[in-house]
Amino acid sequence: MIYIHGTYDGVRFSGPQYLAFLGLNLDGGVGNAAAGSGGAPIGGAATGFQCLESVGVVFAGNTVTNTGGAGISAVACDYVISDHNLIYHNGYNHGATGYGPTSAITYNHIPWADTYSGIHNVISNNIVAGEVDQSTAHTDGNGIILDLPYGTNTSTPPALILNNLVYGNGGDCIAIVGNFMTSQYQTNAWVVNNTCYANNLDQPGRGAITAQVTGNSFLVNNIVFLLSSGGVPVNGTTAFDQQPNNTADANVSYYNNLYFGTSSCCHQFSASSSWKNGITGDPGFVLPPYFYPSVASPYDSQYKNVPPPLPGLPSSPSTSMCSTNQNILWISTCDIDSGFWLKSSSSPAYNQSIDPTTLTADPNMQMSLRPMIYSDINGNPRSSPSKTCARNCWDLGAIQHF
Repeated sequence: MIYIHGTYDGVRFSGPQYLAFLGLNLDGGVGNAAAGSGGAPIGGAATGFQCLESVGVVFAGNTVTNTGGAGISAVACDYVISDHNLIYHNGYNHGATGYGPTSAITYNHIPWADTYSGIHNVISNNIVAGEVDQSTAHTDGNGIILDLPYGTNTSTPPALILNNLVYGNGGDCIAIVGNFMTSQYQTNAWVVNNTCYANNLDQPGRGAITAQVTGNSFLVNNIVFLLSSGGVPVNGTTAFDQQPNNTADANVSYYNNLYFGTSSCCHQFSASSSWKNGITGDPGFVLPPYFYPSVASPYDSQYKNVPPPLPGLPSSPSTSMCSTNQNILWISTCDIDSGFWLKSSSSPAYNQSIDPTTLTADPNMQMSLRPMIYSDINGNPRSSPSKTCARNCWDLGAIQHF
């Protein structure tokens, strides 16, 4: 629908740059399109926002629904921010010609615009639900993915995936993917304080959070809730996975992550991966969307009917940043995430986070993380776990208790 197309020669960008798209409502029409022969939709947009070979692009406070593929797609772009967007019910192309495999928010073939060692790309404070990959490839359908370096590069610039609420998608909640055949690593990823709930409804045998051919990355303070029956995750899903080429991963560190719905946190980790301060237990969400807990059908079709995030239901408390209406960038996620609040202080996700800035000595990285990590999805403050807990100690997941 909205296409930003510049050029990049491997050194410099030209054409459209430094653009912002705020508060738009895009409906691709695919989910509502009339069916042609074989059930394929007639017409409809493949992607809501498409960035190709550009730099400095912001997508904030937007709603994208009913596309044939992605909600937000960036290919060969750097310094891209996707913040406080609602990405709902996308990827429903029914195998129609011209639609490729993709995910709800996808940054693909990521180049280095410069050598800055702090955060370049950001995917933060989004709500993503109901994505699937119905292309003929049928490989993706993830909520969020960082996918491959640019050209022959063997690394990618630092990226932050923060405070996202990702539920009821056909593929992984979050995927970080390189290419072991060409030794091209997806590197320098920071996956911090995300809430993953009942994903992997269409793709079997994968991880809710997958790091594949990944290097020098940190996965910190996340909640992974697996849809399961009798403690057996549906579709063979694992919580954290480095499949299928675990030996290709290097220095992937997991700190203070919570998982529920399986007896095992990790699958196919490499020798250089580290799992520290992991927690298992039901996070105790207030009223999350319902999914049928069965190891057989109909669990595998539930992405089609994922309850949408509905504005105004339920309402946010008066202490929330949402109620002040001070910033348009909070509008999209305000008042629709309350079902994922933690019920009480008995939740194993209460006050369990670690400050990610303590995991790096790079001053650029510390400086670029600080303006973003100390607030939750609604802008409510988190307190450093190193401080004495009062009212706002730092919780796991996207939403901070009050």
